[in-house]
Amino acid sequence: MRAMDQEHGGTSEGLHAPGAALGSLETPRRWSPARVALQSAGALLAFGLLVWALTLALSEKNQASLDQLRQADAWRVAQVIGLSAVSVGLSGLLFWVVARPERRVPLASASAANAIAMGLGLVPFKMGMVARVLIHHRRDGMAFKDIVGWVAAIAALSVVTLVPLALAGVWRRDLDALWLIVGVGGVCLGHGIGIVVGRAAASRPVLARVSLGSWRFVRHGSGVWSHGVMRLVDLALLGVRFWLVASMSGLALSMGDAMLFGVVYITLVVGSPFGRIGFAEMAVAGVATALGHDAEHLALVAVTVTAAEAITSICLAAVSFVYIRPDRLMARRSTSRVA
Repeated sequence: MRAMDQEHGGTSEGLHAPGAALGSLETPRRWSPARVALQSAGALLAFGLLVWALTLALSEKNQASLDQLRQADAWRVAQVIGLSAVSVGLSGLLFWVVARPERRVPLASASAANAIAMGLGLVPFKMGMVARVLIHHRRDGMAFKDIVGWVAAIAALSVVTLVPLALAGVWRRDLDALWLIVGVGGVCLGHGIGIVVGRAAASRPVLARVSLGSWRFVRHGSGVWSHGVMRLVDLALLGVRFWLVASMSGLALSMGDAMLFGVVYITLVVGSPFGRIGFAEMAVAGVATALGHDAEHLALVAVTVTAAEAITSICLAAVSFVYIRPDRLMARRSTSRVA
C-alpha cells in the first residue's frame, strides 16, 4: 500500500499532515480539539434546524396537507421511493464515470461505497465521506491524493452544474427556452471550461496544486461530459420528486419551481460542512419565503423528500455494508498495526 501511495506522489501519512488538504478527509478520532468543537457546534446547529423544519412541517397550518399525504396513493408513494433509489444509483455512477479515465475503480465498489456514504450522510461529522475514503483506500487501493483529487473534481463539476441551474430557476421560474439556454447551456459551458482548465493544469504546477489534484480527472472529456448528462438527469428526477410530493400534499407547484427547490436542496446536501440534515430543509423553506411560497408547506415537502431518501439510503446502505464489509477493512488496518 505504501508503495502505491509513493507511486502517486505521496504517502498515507499525508492524510494526517497538519494543514494538508487531505485533513478534511481524516477520521473524527484524529481531529484536533478545535475541529471536534466546530463539528459538534455544527451538529447542534443541524439538529436545531431540523427541529425548526419539523415544527414548520407539522404545524397546525399544514394539517390538511398532512392528511392528504397520509391518504396518498400507494403508487405515487412508490414512485417517490423508487426515484430516490434511482438517484442513489446515479450518484454512485457519477463518481465512477469521473474516476474511470484516470483510475480504474470497480463499478460495484463505487456504487456500494456511495450507498454507504449516503446512508451515513444522515448523521453528523461527515461520516459518509470518512466511509468513502476508507473503502476506496483500503479496498480499492487508491492513494489518498487520488481520492482527494477525485472528490475535488466531483465538487467542482457540481458547482458548475448547480450555479447556472439556480440562476436560471430564480430568473425564469419556468422551464422555457431561456431556462434551457441559461441553465443547461451554462452547465455545458462550465463543463467545457473545466476540461480546458484541467488540461492547462498539466503544464502549470501552481494551477495543478490549487486544483487539489482534480485536474487529472477533469481533463478527460469522456468522464466530464458523462458527469454532466447524469447530473442533469439526477437533478431532473429530484425536481420530479419535489413535484410529486407537493402534488400529494395538495400544493400546485410548477416544474420550474420544483427544479429550483431541488437545486437548492441538493446544494446544501453536498455543500454543508456539517452534514445534510436540517440545512437542506430549511434552505428550501427560506427560498420558498423569498419566492412568495408558503414556507410551512415547502418545509413539509422538503422533509418528506428527505424521509423518502433516508428510507431508501439506509436500506441500500445496509445491503452495501454486507457486500463491502467496511468493519473488516477497519479490522485489517488494526491487525496490520499490531503486526
